[in-house]
Amino acid sequence: MPAKGTSWYCDIVAVNFRERAVYLCEVTYNKKLDALITRLQAWGDNWAGVRAALIRDCAIPETWDIKPWVFVPQDRDSVLRTKLSSLRNVGDGNGKMPTPRIEHLEAVLPWKYRSWDRNGNDSA
Repeated sequence: MPAKGTSWYCDIVAVNFRERAVYLCEVTYNKKLDALITRLQAWGDNWAGVRAALIRDCAIPETWDIKPWVFVPQDRDSVLRTKLSSLRNVGDGNGKMPTPRIEHLEAVLPWKYRSWDRNGNDSA
């Protein structure tokens, strides 16, 4: 077991070979986004170690981009962007954790549709 503060978790790891990028994905339905922000801040505070661990343990080439990617309900977008702007060690450049890519859950999950092929919409 790694020493406390030296291991980090994520919900999903996505690899895009065409982009030569690895995405550390976090998914939340939470309205307050507190746990997500805490996780992102921990990654930001330890970004060099997170990146080094992925390169070492997963054989990710050092030249590849490693970026966070968060999935949140669309109505939480403005809350997320406000909270992200207050995080330290997050932003592009100078060894900081890159600004997370944001995706709305509604864009990837068909919960607004009645059928598998996305025909019709949910009236609820």
